[in-house]
Amino acid sequence: MAAPYPATQPMPPYPTGPPPPPGAYGMQQPPPAYVPPPVIIKTTALGSHPCTMQCSHCQAMITTNVSYTTGVGAWVICLLICFFVGPWGCCFIPFCVDSCKDATHTCPNCHATLGTKTVM
Repeated sequence: MAAPYPATQPMPPYPTGPPPPPGAYGMQQPPPAYVPPPVIIKTTALGSHPCTMQCSHCQAMITTNVSYTTGVGAWVICLLICFFVGPWGCCFIPFCVDSCKDATHTCPNCHATLGTKTVM
């Protein structure tokens, strides 16, 4: 009876020496990839009072100037007081309280607007 498979030659031994250098087979090693440094952005939660932060425009450490303007939140609070209490003058209190108004933070050095805290 014939052999089911043809006779094979013995396999050469597995190489046991050190690995070949990177350019040994004509392949060039790719240049290292450029990884840019990370950009760190610090955000400051702006409230209704001045805060100390670094200005994003002039890069100076500053305490913000705050200006208050009547926004949607003051009008909504006024209407809620008028609806629940009545129109006896109490509904105008939100227009006198700074925490019911929108606060706009500006830089005292370059006068750039840094952010706005809105009630609504």
